[in-house]
Amino acid sequence: MHRILALLSLSMLLSLVVEAAPAKAADSLGTLLRSLDAVNFEIVLGRVHAQAARYRHARPNSSKDERATAHETVSFSLRAGIPTLHYDFHDDARRVTLDITSGNEVELVQIDLGDRQVTPVHFHQPRDGQLTLEIETASGPQCYSAPSLWHLMLTEPAVCREHLTPLLHAIRGDWQLEKQLQEIHGSLLQVALDDLALDRQYVQRLIARLRAPEYVDRQLAMRDLRRCGVGVLPL
Repeated sequence: MHRILALLSLSMLLSLVVEAAPAKAADSLGTLLRSLDAVNFEIVLGRVHAQAARYRHARPNSSKDERATAHETVSFSLRAGIPTLHYDFHDDARRVTLDITSGNEVELVQIDLGDRQVTPVHFHQPRDGQLTLEIETASGPQCYSAPSLWHLMLTEPAVCREHLTPLLHAIRGDWQLEKQLQEIHGSLLQVALDDLALDRQYVQRLIARLRAPEYVDRQLAMRDLRRCGVGVLPL
């Protein structure tokens, strides 16, 4: 009986709805998410993941302030330790929503509520496959896709820095995305340099084979050098 009760407890759906007092600050985007202690947000292999942390009951805050400029709510459920979450923020200028389903399906949307001072953004991360980022500009929507968040930020650094990174920092402020991106870029550069060094050694061996006593060896070396293209000239 105890085992059955334990299994039922593990599969029980835990739900929590938290509502913050209206914010006085000009922009309190992500305040509730960053203070949420039941869910941890991580980037795993270049993809956003939500993972269950310790559960703590919180009562809805019903405080009101007539001077408020922003409002945010968050609700989530845990099933077998996997969170599903909905976050909603809005002020006079914009509305931002975050939906995470089954821990790793992510929908992050920013909508302009004012006089076109905010750029509409739609970031979608499916459970598997390409991530997509859509930015609404004056000339129409601009769409980008990549296999991971790091690929997207490396190929479209300016777009991500302006439109996506601020929204991701609202989810978790200490991600240090720029620092991680620089480390990844440095690692990729080192790999490229290592490959270049190997290529240089390969080319030098081919050049040495041009002086081989056997005609066939010289011809094969010449053929392989031609296949390398003009890139071998500096080497």
